[in-house]
Amino acid sequence: MLKQIILMSTLVGLGLLAACSSSTAVSPTSTVEPTPKTAVADADLDAIKQYTLGNAQQMKSGTAALLAVAQTYYDLVAAHNFDYEAAWAQQPEVLTQLTADTKAGWLQASQYYELNEGVIAGVPSLAFYDVWIDAGPSASEDPVTAYEWTLTLPDGRALKSPGNFFHSILEPTIWGTKGECICGL
Repeated sequence: MLKQIILMSTLVGLGLLAACSSSTAVSPTSTVEPTPKTAVADADLDAIKQYTLGNAQQMKSGTAALLAVAQTYYDLVAAHNFDYEAAWAQQPEVLTQLTADTKAGWLQASQYYELNEGVIAGVPSLAFYDVWIDAGPSASEDPVTAYEWTLTLPDGRALKSPGNFFHSILEPTIWGTKGECICGL
């Protein structure tokens, strides 16, 4: 794309110089313009691909870390029969560190998703994933446009159309910003 911009700028500049000069203009031998299909086929998108893949890898790393910490947290409170006060009384340092690690994993995953969101939301065949991962409202926020899916919790409770993973489920749970999401973190 940058090569095409430089080429077009150079051609426009040369055209302006030719138009302003006193010498006789030379007629071009070909007037064939590249078609959009040719321009797209000739475009070098490797830098964009590498940028997107790099961000996706960082997001994957953040979500893997988040999953590992969440499993450790779950196992710890399960060992206390989900009595969060008992777990806190016996292992406050561990739970404090797990909470910090959870936040770090979420921040990494979310940050690198945001860097790719324009590509994902902007490509029709991928836009669905943006709704599910980052942008979609819950049914309680917007029953008309909420994505219909069910999150089944380990205790068997089912959350119908709870919204997107990052901002409707994980963020309020990790930071405790919604009372119904506070579960011992």
